Parts: sequence; C-alpha cells; structure tokens
Amino acid sequence: MTGERRYRIDMGRSEREIVCPEYTTGETDGTAVDNAYIVLPWYFLHRRKYPVQIYIFAINLYSKNPKIGQRAVAAATRKEFGLSGFSHSTVCRTFKTLGLSVSKAAEMTPTAQPADKNNAIQDKQGRFPSVTDTASRRAAMSEFIRDMAGGSGTDDILGISRTIVSKWYDKHRRLLI
Repeated sequence: MTGERRYRIDMGRSEREIVCPEYTTGETDGTAVDNAYIVLPWYFLHRRKYPVQIYIFAINLYSKNPKIGQRAVAAATRKEFGLSGFSHSTVCRTFKTLGLSVSKAAEMTPTAQPADKNNAIQDKQGRFPSVTDTASRRAAMSEFIRDMAGGSGTDDILGISRTIVSKWYDKHRRLLI
C-alpha cells in the first residue's frame, strides 16, 4: 500500500468516513507511476453522498410504482433511511444515469439490439416527462433490477444491493452508477 484516500458518506442516521487503500505500480518516488489503484467498498459510489443501497432503493421504488412521482419517492427514501437531504432531483439524476449506463452496456454486448426509441430519454417540447413518458423506462429499469437480483425478488432491495453491484462489476468492470 502506498497511500490512502478518505471519503465521507452519509449512512442515514450517521455520517461515516471511509478510508480506502491506494496502491501504485512502478516507481514510488513521484516520477513514474504505471498504475494507481484505489480499493473501494462495494457500497461506495465515487462523488456520491449516499451508499449505493439508497440509490437502488429509490430507483426500485420509482420503477415498480408507475403512479408515484419522484417527490414521493424522495420522501419515502428519506423516511426509510432517516435522511435529511435526499431530493426528487437526486431520484431524477440517478434514474437517468443508471438508465444511460444500462443502455451503454447493452450496446457494448455482441448480441445487443438497437436502442428502443420509445425507451430513450427524450425532450418532450421542453417540459418535464409525464408518467406516460417514463412508463417504458420505468418498466425497463424494474426488469433490469429484477434480472440483476437473480430472480430473488425486489422486496428486500437492501439485501440484494450487493448482488446487483457485484454482478454488474463482474460483467462490465465498471461501477453501476
């Protein structure tokens, strides 16, 4: 180990500091480093305030309930985890980011089908998307979470978050969100 990185993460009712070891290959005198590696815990998302379980919980709740809006999902997520600042815009950004990540990964697989135009993120005349506009994306995201969970159901989303993150990383060698 040649160093460490420290990150703060909001775990709901408490804030924690995570210390991640950093390893480098090559010279360590600061002149030539071949590669630097930081070992991250499975639940950590770089540049994100909360652990991955919270984001997956919110996306799953939003995807499984087509009549519920992002503000209601954010409120339910805050209540579930005792958070003070999880907002509807966080749900929106995370849903969009994960959707793009899944689409990009699907395009990179050899048997990938062309992207469905109905599932693409579209600007509807400069307005926010309606429930109807997001229905196909919600269904696709719900199916993605269910498939990544290994068919074990999504009622215990916190329990299967590690499975989802691990399967994603093993398959794509990149972070989920």
